[in-house]
Amino acid sequence: MNVLKWGSRFISCDDGVLVRRRATEDDYTERINRVMNVIAERLDSPPSLAQLARVAAFSPFHFHRVFRGVTGETVHGYVMRCRVERAALLLGRGSSTRRLTDLALELGFSSGAELSRAFRARFGVTPSGFRREKRKNPQGPLREGPYRRGHERTLRVTVVERLERTLAFIRITAPFETGRLEHAGRRLLDWATRQGLSTTPLLGLSHDDPDVVALAKCRYDLALETARSGHGVSTRTLPTSTWAELRVEGTPRAMEHGWSWLFSHWLPSSGYEPGALPGVERYEHGLDLARWSAPDVVLCLPLR
Repeated sequence: MNVLKWGSRFISCDDGVLVRRRATEDDYTERINRVMNVIAERLDSPPSLAQLARVAAFSPFHFHRVFRGVTGETVHGYVMRCRVERAALLLGRGSSTRRLTDLALELGFSSGAELSRAFRARFGVTPSGFRREKRKNPQGPLREGPYRRGHERTLRVTVVERLERTLAFIRITAPFETGRLEHAGRRLLDWATRQGLSTTPLLGLSHDDPDVVALAKCRYDLALETARSGHGVSTRTLPTSTWAELRVEGTPRAMEHGWSWLFSHWLPSSGYEPGALPGVERYEHGLDLARWSAPDVVLCLPLR
């Protein structure tokens, strides 16, 4: 083992090859996660690159390259993709009667025409065409299921206000790939156990709609309610908010049907629109990985 001296810092290396430590990778991920959270909270008017660099505690000269290296996208490209995907979510679910110009301005586009261009480039259809198709088939053929064939009478939605909470989380990209959720769950469980923390309730925060966002770019956070962090575990705050909560049991498919029913049946007649926070899945059995094939979970939809 050699040691290189670089300024006042020492970097270990084996045979002249720098050793890339896990702690450094986790630190970069945590700092970019902070930036992505800030962008999501201010999607209509995100901070400047210099401000985002301060959020991540990176030099403004190198921040953008670090962001692109970690996410595979430029900051501008990431913001525009999130705006368009947010527009698709609102057009297809909670805001089918909203004027396109109003929606465009709310999301940070300069005009309805700019939204239309970006939307067509992403989805190959205009926002108006997308909305018409969603009115005919709100959730798509893959989302048809028992919750849309008369079983909604047995479902009970509770609207509650939850106070501000600090969460410690591990973010998973492409969570639908086999084993990724389970691996992250074990990491979070091991970390919480070492910290002497409770592992219930376990929360899953879904940032993206897989009907809109490419599966490889979907993001899902596994989280516990604590302000502690470190070793690849980041923190974020959920502000005081109103939520619609629906409890489902059975299989992961039941969770999908539950979300479908919330959006296609309950939400349009509720008088609410979906809020800007991620949807939350609250696992009643905490980090019981053996029960994930038969979950007992509360689906929590943010409202405004």
